[in-house]
Amino acid sequence: PYDLIISAKKSVMNDSDAAMMDEKKDHGGDGDGRGEDGGSSAALRPVFLGNLSHGCTPGGLKDMFEKPPIPIEAPGNGINPNAPFPVDRVDLKRGFAFVFLEDCSDEAQRSRTHEFVNKINGM
Repeated sequence: PYDLIISAKKSVMNDSDAAMMDEKKDHGGDGDGRGEDGGSSAALRPVFLGNLSHGCTPGGLKDMFEKPPIPIEAPGNGINPNAPFPVDRVDLKRGFAFVFLEDCSDEAQRSRTHEFVNKINGM
């Protein structure tokens, strides 16, 4: 149902990235500029989607995350496997896009998001 091909990604922030942001914040830096929770371990990086068809739209990309085409279970959390991945914004260029997801509420949601991004890679 989706007219796009995804060939690359940047996924969820890892623990060392979060630790660096916490340290920067503690020393007067502003972390990633996303507010008080910017350095939390559940913070996400933008997802890079490449090799998109020229007919791809921001709304179509947002729908793919908010109405996932494949179920993804969260380990031990009881989250609905078809639950949406809330999108903050989509920056679409010609043939590629960055999808900015809202920060995850916990580590289980972060893992679920990371798994979804890995599964759509190469779709």
